[in-house]
Amino acid sequence: MPNMKGASINVPNISGYKERYQYKLTHSAVDSDYRLYLLDDELWLAKMHKDNVNTLKSEYVWSIYKISKLNEVMTENTTITGTQEGVDAFLALQQDFKSGYDTDKPYNITPESMKENSEYQIFKYDQSCASFLLYKGEAYPLGQWFGGFGVTSIALSDLDSSGESELYFTYSFGSGIHRSLAGYFDPGTKQVHTFDYAYFGGDMALMPNRDGTLSLYAAKISSSAGFVNFTAERTDFIADIIYAKGQTTLKAATDE
Repeated sequence: MPNMKGASINVPNISGYKERYQYKLTHSAVDSDYRLYLLDDELWLAKMHKDNVNTLKSEYVWSIYKISKLNEVMTENTTITGTQEGVDAFLALQQDFKSGYDTDKPYNITPESMKENSEYQIFKYDQSCASFLLYKGEAYPLGQWFGGFGVTSIALSDLDSSGESELYFTYSFGSGIHRSLAGYFDPGTKQVHTFDYAYFGGDMALMPNRDGTLSLYAAKISSSAGFVNFTAERTDFIADIIYAKGQTTLKAATDE
């Protein structure tokens, strides 16, 4: 591919990239076409200009843009939305479950992206807030829920590099002292783990980071239309979720 180093004002210097590939996207008789540049793990799109008059510089970059994935765009809010998709199959596994509410009804709160990229399904009851993971025909309770919101956010991440994403979640409970915790489901061991840290007096929500990791933030529950339809607005940073020395743990900003 052409070396753009020092070629023109505002043209990126690509000499620092180890892998550099150029792909021509169009081929026509018009005066311009487009090129896609793969520079290590980055993508750039350039519009080329052909100058039939200037024989010394017959083709050059007219404009160039770095491309970012849409799923890397982070928002300040996370939304829980309940549907009736798959509820009958879930209830077939819950024949002995008693929530204590006569009209308690489960809803599927699995985000669309999670349905497309995993076998996980998350169900939550609209009165008790009892929250469960349905995975390969088995139901697993996700934390506690009495007196709180139950599950407040869910996200995927393969922090242990096993090749299959773990399911991370936050939840709250406590009719006397409201508290929020975080945990994850390990598909390898089929076990739910809860982190030791508890956030008292409020809720928490997960934030996916651009590098595939996750962080925990304090959250304010708003736009509530019930326990299975609400928005959690992230506020203050609490901790990163990290995998180190064979363990998945929380790392606060003050930790070394």
